[in-house]
Amino acid sequence: MQPSRDPMGVPLQSPTAFGSLPGPEQGRVYEPRGTRTTTPCEDKFGGLITTILGVVLVLVALGLLICAEYAMLISQATATEVQGAKVYPSCVPDPSASGGLVLVSGCHLSFPEDLTGGLPAMLKPFVDPIPGAALSWTVEIYQWVEVDRGGLMTGPTNQNDGRRCRSSYHYYTQWSPTAVDAGDFYGMDLMNLYDNKGTQLPSNFQSGQSTAAAGAVVMSQQGATEEGFILDSRLINQLPEADVGDKLRAPPAAADQAEAVWSGSGELTAAMLHLKDNALYTSKGDCNQVGDIRIRLTARNSPDATVCAVQVPPTDGKHYSFTELAPQSFGLLGLKTEPFKWLQAGKVSLDQLISTLRSKGAMDLWIFRVLALLAAAGGFWLIFSPLSAVSDGRQCLNICFCGLGKVVKNASQTRIGAAAVLLGLLCVGIAIGLVMFTVRPLVALALIAVPLVVYLIFVLTQGGGKACGIESDSDSDSE
Repeated sequence: MQPSRDPMGVPLQSPTAFGSLPGPEQGRVYEPRGTRTTTPCEDKFGGLITTILGVVLVLVALGLLICAEYAMLISQATATEVQGAKVYPSCVPDPSASGGLVLVSGCHLSFPEDLTGGLPAMLKPFVDPIPGAALSWTVEIYQWVEVDRGGLMTGPTNQNDGRRCRSSYHYYTQWSPTAVDAGDFYGMDLMNLYDNKGTQLPSNFQSGQSTAAAGAVVMSQQGATEEGFILDSRLINQLPEADVGDKLRAPPAAADQAEAVWSGSGELTAAMLHLKDNALYTSKGDCNQVGDIRIRLTARNSPDATVCAVQVPPTDGKHYSFTELAPQSFGLLGLKTEPFKWLQAGKVSLDQLISTLRSKGAMDLWIFRVLALLAAAGGFWLIFSPLSAVSDGRQCLNICFCGLGKVVKNASQTRIGAAAVLLGLLCVGIAIGLVMFTVRPLVALALIAVPLVVYLIFVLTQGGGKACGIESDSDSDSE
C-alpha cells in the first residue's frame, strides 16, 4: 500500500485527481493546467510593481487629460472673445472701429499683376506673368527611400528564446524636398539595389518664396482700391495655395546654346531643365532616374476673402491694416486667450466663424476623454488586483476610497473591473471639473457630484458601507 502522507506529514493527492498517466508516470501528482506556484517574494514584488504601474498610468492619463481640457477651455474662451467682433456691412473702412476687433467679410482682393520678378534668374525664361500675393518654388529630388514597417515575427531560433522579432524594410522611389543618404539603408548591408549613387540637390538652387511688396495686397470694395485694408505677410500666408504649373512655358532655344545634362549633383542650369506635366524636370520623357530634379510652382491668391482681426488706423492716409487680438484674461485663475488674427478665402459670416472655432478639436477631445477613462480604469484595475488579496492593502483601499477594500476583498475580476471603471469615471469627472470650475463652477460641481454619487451607491450596495466608517480589515475578515 502506498503511503497516504509524505515525509513532511502532508496528505498526498490521488494520482487520478487530475488524471493519471500509464507507465513510469503512474503515481505522480499533476497540478491543474493553467496554474503555477509562486513564492512569497514573487507575490510581494510582483504586486508592488503592478501597483506602481497602475498609479503611474492613472496619473499620466489624468495629467494629459487636464492639459487637453485646458487647451480646449482656452480655445472656447478665444471664440467667446471673437463673438464680440464688429461685423462690417460693407468693405469700406469705418474710422470709429479702429482699435477694436472687426470682421470684414467677402471683400475683393487686389494683387500685383506679376510676381515673377522675385523668381531666380534661372526660372524667369520658363514663366509667364503670374498675379497673386505670394509665389513659391519647390525643388525636389527623385531617390530611393527606406520605410521600416515594424516587427516581423520569424521562426524560433532555439528552444530558449522562441520566436524572434525582426524589422521589415520596404524600399521605393519618390520625389522628396530633401536628399536621402542611401548609405544608412539596412539593405545596403546586403545588396546595392537601392543605391542613390550619392546624388544631391543642386548646390546653387534651393526652394524659396517671393511675396508681394508691403501694401501691395489690398482688400476693398470691388473696384475701390483707394479705400481698403492692407494685408500683411501673416494674413497672406493664410490664403489658399494652388499649383500654377499651367503658367510655365518652354523658352525658345538659342541657336548657340547646347543642351546640358544634369549629373546628379553640383550646379543646375536652365539648359538642363525640360517642361513636362506642368513642372520643370531634368529628365525627358516619362522615365525618371535616381537623382533627377523637379521644380514646381505654387501661388497664393483668391478673388475675395474674409478677415477677423483688430483694425489699425492708416499710416498712408487711406489704407487701414490689421493686427492680432492680444491675449485676454478670463476665469478665476486669470488664464489667457490665444492671440487671434484670422483670414479665410471667400465669404464667411460671424456665426460660421464662431461655429468653426468652437468645433475645432471637439471630436478629438471626446476621443481623448474616452481614452483617458479607459487608461484610468486600467490603472485602477492594476492597483486593486494585488491589493485586494492583502489585508494591509484592503485597509488602505478602505481609507483612500471609502470602503472599497471590503468591496474588492476576494472579489471576482468582474467586481474589481466595475470598481475600477467607476473610480476611473470619478477621477475623469474630477479632472474635467477642476478645469471647468474656473469658468463654470456649477457645471464643474455637477461633473464631480454625479460620478461621486454613483460610486458611493456602488460601494454601499456591495457591502462597503461599514468600512467607509472605517472598520478595521481584521473585523471585516471575521464577518
